[in-house]
Amino acid sequence: MASVAVGGYLTYDAHVEAPETVTEEQTAGTWTVEAEFDHAATVNRDSEPFSAGDRLTNRPLYFTSVTPILDVSYVLTHETTSDEPTSATTDFSLVISAVQETNSETVTHWKISEPLENGEGITVRDGRTSVTTVQVNVQQVRSRIEAVQSNLGSTPGNIRVELVADTAITGRLDDTPIDATRTDRLRLNPQGSVYTVSTAVQSPTTRETTTSVARTVPPSSLSLYGGPIILVAGLSGILILLVGRTSGWLEVTESERARYRFITTRSDLDEWISTADIPPAGNRHIVQTATLADLVDIAINSGQPVIENNGQYVTIVDNVMYMYVAPEIKQKVPKN
Repeated sequence: MASVAVGGYLTYDAHVEAPETVTEEQTAGTWTVEAEFDHAATVNRDSEPFSAGDRLTNRPLYFTSVTPILDVSYVLTHETTSDEPTSATTDFSLVISAVQETNSETVTHWKISEPLENGEGITVRDGRTSVTTVQVNVQQVRSRIEAVQSNLGSTPGNIRVELVADTAITGRLDDTPIDATRTDRLRLNPQGSVYTVSTAVQSPTTRETTTSVARTVPPSSLSLYGGPIILVAGLSGILILLVGRTSGWLEVTESERARYRFITTRSDLDEWISTADIPPAGNRHIVQTATLADLVDIAINSGQPVIENNGQYVTIVDNVMYMYVAPEIKQKVPKN
């Protein structure tokens, strides 16, 4: 009955009941601004292996004597699903400081910040880039560091030189105004005759809008196909039960009950029974016991073993052979 109920419910739910509708949030629009630095230096004099006018681009290391001025390009890229352009204002500054890491904290011993050229009111449209270029004279930076250290009379911590780009961004995505800021850094490390360059830019600045969308949930395969199968199987089972009861197939006979009782008793008394050939009765008197338990009781009380062979169980006490024969199931005769 349970399978019929389950199969009926699944079949009704999949084939009769209206399909379920759910509401989901889906992305309607996206807006992204990301930044990167490009850098290059022009060789200012002939030298081995460079010639005056050679352009060295995006190198991790430059030579101070022949490329003292670094040209830095700050590149903003804009991607959006909206037709609205984005406006960006970037303030560039050169920051020189002496810092020291102490107990996972950064201690700044001194810092000098100098504003550089600003990129104001830059308009960036979808799929386009905007480039602002500033210059850093590394020889002058080195001279300024040495002057500060000389004035202070000591050089605590590590010298850090950064070109900092602070950008304020305004735009619109669909009907939503956007105001965002980001700070990106290009780091210089003057080392006497050379200087190295690395960048630390923020992850892309992103915004998105969403909309609610109704979606119809299709019935599962279990409901669509399994429900009818379970229903048919359940109904078939009920029909088989009805036919079995009517024809007598399902009635438990007395021989079946006796056989079941025997099997249960045989399992409980297994430790007292051994399998072996039963000796001939000879002149002994044969006594049939009503149950296997009676036979085992006699054997236990007499200190004799119980021997089993082909469904026969015996124990011999003096001149008497006590015997029990396991019941067999008689074949059913179907009702007319």
